[in-house]
Amino acid sequence: MGTVLPYSIGPTPSYNLPYDTAFPTATIPWFGNDHVEDCVIVARAHHTIRFDYAAAKPVPAISEFDVTTEYNTESQLSGTMSLDLNSSLRRWRDYGWTAGGVGPRKITQVYGPYTPILPDSNSDYPDTEMDIDQVRNAIYQYSGAHAQLLLPASIDASLPWTFGEQVLWSDTSGAPARAHTMLLAGYDQNGPIGLTWGARQRMTWDFLIRYCSIVSMTGLFFVIPDGST
Repeated sequence: MGTVLPYSIGPTPSYNLPYDTAFPTATIPWFGNDHVEDCVIVARAHHTIRFDYAAAKPVPAISEFDVTTEYNTESQLSGTMSLDLNSSLRRWRDYGWTAGGVGPRKITQVYGPYTPILPDSNSDYPDTEMDIDQVRNAIYQYSGAHAQLLLPASIDASLPWTFGEQVLWSDTSGAPARAHTMLLAGYDQNGPIGLTWGARQRMTWDFLIRYCSIVSMTGLFFVIPDGST
């Protein structure tokens, strides 16, 4: 994995852009995440779709079967029912996966993990940290970024009032409790917008920073700059 991401230092994209900069009209399937812990592969599916859309290629018809099949393969190899995002991204790079009947679909590089941080003009932070502008640029330029958060127990897929298009994740008082991966596909005036549990999910920057940190291993943030083949 690389850490020094070759992102542009040009003007940061404005907040008035579509929240899903690569595919604003895409549907958001659950891809089986309502009954199996396949969120890592769900994020991969959403990103694969957006890679092709951004490259003006036919959008693959990725099925729940594609996602759960890859999840089952990787969980059997790892011996756990909850996939490690870092390891799964390496496998995507090295072995690829079958998506929409086409495979192996591979990525050429992965950058990270990073810790999202609040900007500090008086600090020269290391390459393993990314401030808000860097996160926004990464999401915009590379059709999204992968974030593993350790969500508080108050947020759960079985509790529909705790997530969804109309719910803003902003409360940072809860202790990190449960790992969950999503593709961050856009942002608005509050913070990043992820794709998870069949919906677009808004959150504040403080929420992302609280629950996505390398130092405490509560979460991980990765960027894939080269698209997929």
